[in-house]
Amino acid sequence: MPDKKMPGDKYEQLCQNLPSFCSEYLQEGLSEKSSLTQMEYAKDLCNFFEYALSKYSYFDKSQKITDITLEQFKLITVSDVNKYLRYLKDQKLSESLRARRRTSLTMLYNYLVYTQRILEYNPVLGSVKVHVHQKDYVNYLTEEEQAILMDGITYGTGLSKRALQEHHRYMKRDKAIVFLILDMGLRLSELVGINIKDIDLSDHSVAIERKGHNSKDSKLWFSNEAGRLVSEYIEERKNRGDILCGDDPLFVTLKGTRLAPRSVEQMVDKYVSAVLPEKASIISVHKLRSSFAMTYYRAPSVGGNILELQRKLGHSDIRTTQIYAKACDNEINANRNWKDNGKS
Repeated sequence: MPDKKMPGDKYEQLCQNLPSFCSEYLQEGLSEKSSLTQMEYAKDLCNFFEYALSKYSYFDKSQKITDITLEQFKLITVSDVNKYLRYLKDQKLSESLRARRRTSLTMLYNYLVYTQRILEYNPVLGSVKVHVHQKDYVNYLTEEEQAILMDGITYGTGLSKRALQEHHRYMKRDKAIVFLILDMGLRLSELVGINIKDIDLSDHSVAIERKGHNSKDSKLWFSNEAGRLVSEYIEERKNRGDILCGDDPLFVTLKGTRLAPRSVEQMVDKYVSAVLPEKASIISVHKLRSSFAMTYYRAPSVGGNILELQRKLGHSDIRTTQIYAKACDNEINANRNWKDNGKS
């Protein structure tokens, strides 16, 4: 079975397409990151080196990225990095994507400077910062919309005739996946990384390798309903002849291979488009996680406890969590005149 670095082959291929002085960083420096984050950072570096080959005089345009030497890399200046950041802005990339690409480059330099000690300084530190404006709203599904989505998955509401014919083969799996995200606020990488041995149905818990942690050291609990849906899915797998071992993935394709993140994204898009078409353009797998956050933060038992929500979401920085508190406060303010029925 594929391991948790899935899709490992693609990551290895990306690593092989980068300069040799990046190798240790890609294998060791990013080892605490999730497999999806590793992929994104490697792609970001490929993007930078492609730009560098075409724009910086230190490089020969006939070179391949793999031919770039450490001596050439040392020649890059703060001004060069600023030119790259301006290029990204001219490409109309979002603030968050530009900020992440800057971070990807910063982390590589920091590793070469402070860990391997083969560079003397990091020019990215002197470059222009990318300011990501915090939104004061969150796109999410209300509890009523969440119920509509779950019903749609159960009955195949709104699916095409062709999709409906195959629906029974995926329904229990898809219900368990969507409900777990709405029930626990799991990240996509955390969800697809779950193995059979990670699930304890008697304890209603799952061991999760959380983003930014050294190991699978986070034990999270799910509701009775989530436990029932997961149990039904596991039983379905057994009934069709699957022999389940501890290291086998929990969520699989019909061929028995670990379900890819992109497949989960497409599955969620399919159901949201079918039953909540007005939300199709704004609701993604990540927004199901946001739906959990908004619902959980408002729950009477939580009482707006931002620290408890931070723990549930696995955020290392509480500022990331605060967007949900701010969004809730803004919605409350917007509805403060609810008795006026819209009258001024």
